[in-house]
Amino acid sequence: MTYMENLICIKTKKFKHLNVSFRFTCPYEALKRTELQILGAFIGKYSQGYPDKQSMRKAKDMLYGIKASSRVNVQGGLMTFSVDFQFANPRFFKDIKSSDYISFIDDCMHRPYLDEKLFKEAVSNLKSDIERYLDKPKNAENVDLIAEIAKDVPAFMSYSKDLRPYLAKITYDDIVILAKELFINFNLYILLLGDYDEEFYAYLKGYTTNIPCFHQEDKALALNKRDDVIKQIDSDQSYLSLIYTSPYTRAHEDYMAFVIMEVMLGGSPLSLLFAEVRERQGLCYSIDSGSYRNEGLLRIATGIDGDKLAIVKKAVDEEIGRLKSGTFDDELLIASKRLLLNSIDTLQDDSEDYLNFIFANLLSLYPLDTETYKKAVEAVSRQDVIRVASHLQAYLCHFYQGVKNG
Repeated sequence: MTYMENLICIKTKKFKHLNVSFRFTCPYEALKRTELQILGAFIGKYSQGYPDKQSMRKAKDMLYGIKASSRVNVQGGLMTFSVDFQFANPRFFKDIKSSDYISFIDDCMHRPYLDEKLFKEAVSNLKSDIERYLDKPKNAENVDLIAEIAKDVPAFMSYSKDLRPYLAKITYDDIVILAKELFINFNLYILLLGDYDEEFYAYLKGYTTNIPCFHQEDKALALNKRDDVIKQIDSDQSYLSLIYTSPYTRAHEDYMAFVIMEVMLGGSPLSLLFAEVRERQGLCYSIDSGSYRNEGLLRIATGIDGDKLAIVKKAVDEEIGRLKSGTFDDELLIASKRLLLNSIDTLQDDSEDYLNFIFANLLSLYPLDTETYKKAVEAVSRQDVIRVASHLQAYLCHFYQGVKNG
């Protein structure tokens, strides 16, 4: 791995393609996020250098199925606009040169095809995507949960998927200006993975004058326990989210112990919640847990019958109690660590997952290389798990009670 300021290069012959990811970061703004999603549609779909599939077949494009895509993520109040490129590896094709790819990237990043008609189409598509997302009760529950947490932590609203109010405020000129300012007003990280040559490396190295200065804020949230929030929905299914607070953000020295504890609790089919609440007691259709947005929050999510709220909450509390008291088998700790280690090995088989892993660790100042990460997993002890579990505090019960009408 070559790491220099904001350029990370991993040279390997493992993959049959090159992956290049441009990741722009800035503090979160809801309006800017929506603008970036629209701009991403132009870069990934409407670029001068990216014809539609039919045109590519007719032209027998030399770039052999090149892919360009974009997305916007928010984490810890930091917004990331990612533009990802995937190219066929030049070593497999004698008639492909790195200069072809360099020209393509320049077209997409510096000369996207901006057109007012396509702008309206992009806005309409984004609005439809949001509406389809919110039409599913499970997704709507997630957005409402975020809004509830945001009452205590306003910055948390940045995770909301409902950006429709901002779409009406954005003009075509806003997108044109944003495209021109992207490399000026945003910090840039570039990740390169594959068997690249010196010409391609030198081209990407030319972007490294834009030094990153925005970092994710890893501050533990001090939140007082809230009353239960219960809403009825027109659905056969009920959805329950239980949120717990802890001091274990990605920057905390005990973060890895927190990750292992979460896997033991509900992060795998071997977990306490899955084995006890779902399998033995049969109280839910599904149940899992996870570190929520890397904010030191733990979320347990499950689908249940509407009349089982109290008994499911009690069962979850009992399993968390087992972790806090240390009344769990060593085999569960060993198996959970093995599962996490295997996932680290597996993610290196998928270029996108691998780059996302590296980037997440880069933002949180966690070890970039997988070997250091794996050693941190191995070092977690039983007492470490008990210690981090003891700091879990119940914060919010958010319940979408399904009541089918008609």
